[in-house]
Amino acid sequence: MLKTLSAIAAALALAGCIRDNRDDCLFPLRLHFTYLYNVEDTDLFSDEVETLCLYLYDTET
Repeated sequence: MLKTLSAIAAALALAGCIRDNRDDCLFPLRLHFTYLYNVEDTDLFSDEVETLCLYLYDTET
C-alpha cells in the first residue's frame, strides 16, 4: 500500500515535467557529445560514458 501511494505521489509530482510550453523557442536544440581526449584519438563517448546529466538554466529562473 505504501509503495503504491509513493508511486502515485511521484507520478503526480513529475507530471508537470512531461509537457512544457515551448512556443517561445526559436528552434529545436540538438546536442552532440563526443569524447576524443583519449589515446586512441577516436570518439569513445558511447563506450566510456554510462550516464550524462545535463542541466540547463537561463538568466531569468
